[in-house]
Amino acid sequence: MNEKSLKSILYILLIMTLVVVILYFSIGAFQKLNSSTPNNPSLSLKSVLTPEQLKADLIGKKLFYWETLIQSSQIPDFRILGKSEIDDYLVYNVALKLNDGNKNEPTYFLGVKYNEQGLVSITTQQIVYNNPIVYNETNEYAFRPLKDCKIFINTRGEVIQLKTCPDCPWTSYKVGEDDSKEIPQSDYISITSKNNLVKNVEFIYVPLNVQETIVSK
Repeated sequence: MNEKSLKSILYILLIMTLVVVILYFSIGAFQKLNSSTPNNPSLSLKSVLTPEQLKADLIGKKLFYWETLIQSSQIPDFRILGKSEIDDYLVYNVALKLNDGNKNEPTYFLGVKYNEQGLVSITTQQIVYNNPIVYNETNEYAFRPLKDCKIFINTRGEVIQLKTCPDCPWTSYKVGEDDSKEIPQSDYISITSKNNLVKNVEFIYVPLNVQETIVSK
């Protein structure tokens, strides 16, 4: 092999080495850029989701104590209460009113968690029922409260009577409009009032354990 051929081979090897080095650093830079860019820019932590987008994400999901998967026809009211950033997640606090068509109308207060790929989980923070005061022959309304929850009431400043078993004595409660009072957990509650202007009592159920629905991808 003459000197000219040897120089040609060395020149080619040098060019190939430079190409490999350039490709190596180019691929590394691309991967770094790609990893720092959200898969869905619309779901970055600076994004603002609309009520319609949040409701759409809740359709077909299961909630604590709600017997069916959520349907669009079961949502008479929906409100966004606020949002916060927690680690790499964006959490929307929402109030979701549901109606199963059978006079069952709770309002769920939920934490709806997102990451850059979309909806991650739904946490039931509390469930609120407005239970009626029924003025009939017994002048009381009896029902079974939700289990595995702390129970609070709000009487909106009116005096009501409540008992936690059929033969228990009545206990009077008066709770301010912007306040709530915890009552004993039980399998039975009955409410009444001596004031026939009182129409309902707000019952607030706070799960004893975290009730989180994990969303499968």
